[in-house]
Amino acid sequence: ISRDLMREMGVLGQIPIEGFGYLIDAEHGRFGSWISFMHYVFAEGIKSAKSSPLLPNELLEAIEVIGTHLERFSYSGPPSLCWGDISPENIILDKKDKFVGLIDFEGVLAVDKQLNHGYLRARYADSKFWLAFNSGYASATANKDFNAPDNIFSAWAC
Repeated sequence: ISRDLMREMGVLGQIPIEGFGYLIDAEHGRFGSWISFMHYVFAEGIKSAKSSPLLPNELLEAIEVIGTHLERFSYSGPPSLCWGDISPENIILDKKDKFVGLIDFEGVLAVDKQLNHGYLRARYADSKFWLAFNSGYASATANKDFNAPDNIFSAWAC
């Protein structure tokens, strides 16, 4: 299943898209650059965090310092569709537990393709789902018949 999931994410990543961030239609992200999307998302996140009593002010101030250095997270590659809602619930299997397809794409963003793996790791680190995915990824990328782009997750040494 993990090989099928990676293959489908590779296909998603090959769909041509212009711009970055939230999709405004089937072919365009809302922002003209990765860094403009980063600045927007960071500012919105800080605003949301300040409206909630969950984080102490000292921590919020420290996080705001990171916002002054967002250029360090610049990305010069092309935008790629990233599925931000990778989860076992969104993977359809048949009666024989064979991969059939994926559902729930409203969380798709035009971003750096490496974020597919990042979202998965952030949400499921050390879970059975994560461990199976990582194990399957290592196996699939070592196999020459794997059809996803060579660098789909190359930045992640997990």
